[in-house]
Amino acid sequence: MEVSSCYNKCKSIGEETILSIKLEYDITAYQESLYSLSQLTNQNEREIEEYIILNLQDYSANHYLEEFNIDERSLLEKDLWLTSLHVTTNNDDCASLKKYGLMDIQKAISLVTQFYQYLKQFGITFDLVQKKFTHKNKTYDLSKKFNAFSTDDKEQQLETLERKLYKDNQINGFYSYDNMLTYGGYVNRRPEFLCNLAEFLDIPNLLYDWERNNKCYVIKFIAPISEYTDWNFMNSWEIDSLDDEEIEIKKRKWMMNVTLSNIIDGFFHQSIRENYSYLRPNVIIPYSNFTELYTDDEYLKAYGYERSKKYQ
Repeated sequence: MEVSSCYNKCKSIGEETILSIKLEYDITAYQESLYSLSQLTNQNEREIEEYIILNLQDYSANHYLEEFNIDERSLLEKDLWLTSLHVTTNNDDCASLKKYGLMDIQKAISLVTQFYQYLKQFGITFDLVQKKFTHKNKTYDLSKKFNAFSTDDKEQQLETLERKLYKDNQINGFYSYDNMLTYGGYVNRRPEFLCNLAEFLDIPNLLYDWERNNKCYVIKFIAPISEYTDWNFMNSWEIDSLDDEEIEIKKRKWMMNVTLSNIIDGFFHQSIRENYSYLRPNVIIPYSNFTELYTDDEYLKAYGYERSKKYQ
């Protein structure tokens, strides 16, 4: 088991200064889920296992807090840093990742990354401010208003590129996933955005050359819970109806619910749930916040999975 680290630091709230404990909250596997919930709620692991055995049909964060007589406001005493897993590919031995950190798609095509240089080799450059991109001598407009009912394939593909660059450009990952290399979309071979771009420009080699010449890596990283989108944990209508403290408690309860589900699946079925993580737009994960950087084989070994033809 990887032991999550905790340390004390001071945090000011108005005129009051309180002591906050950093907790790296990891639910990527059964034992990590058990340990993290134990640290968050100050219950020992055996008590938690007994709880899930006795409450297999009735478990929830609220029920758990009531069962152990825990004040929900005590969940705010921990400075929660959530652990995520992210699949990526590169051929520079992760040099760009180590230099710039894990970035969203906008940063990856703006800075002099391996991805930026690769696109440039094919004559592809982006102007994110003007919302356009150029392939050789032809420029494509991403600022236009797209017809939601259009049946034109090229217009639909262009709209997909615009959406992924400006509306869905944040870093996505997994709090937990049962062998994430089997996730659809072949992200263990190439970026999804590259697939969309190759399809629109009709350049198959843009995709195939990347797949042939790049290796798969799995990044395990931590980020403060504040850097994850609020809608990752609740519906937008809930956000509007709650104050700041209620939102923070709600986010921690959501994490408790998925943690309890992971513990149950791990205890009874030796598996883990699918739980997706979404960071806020423009968040960059510095290399110093990577807790592990696995090759695909190292990831499989660390989590006890076997290689499958699905992701070879």
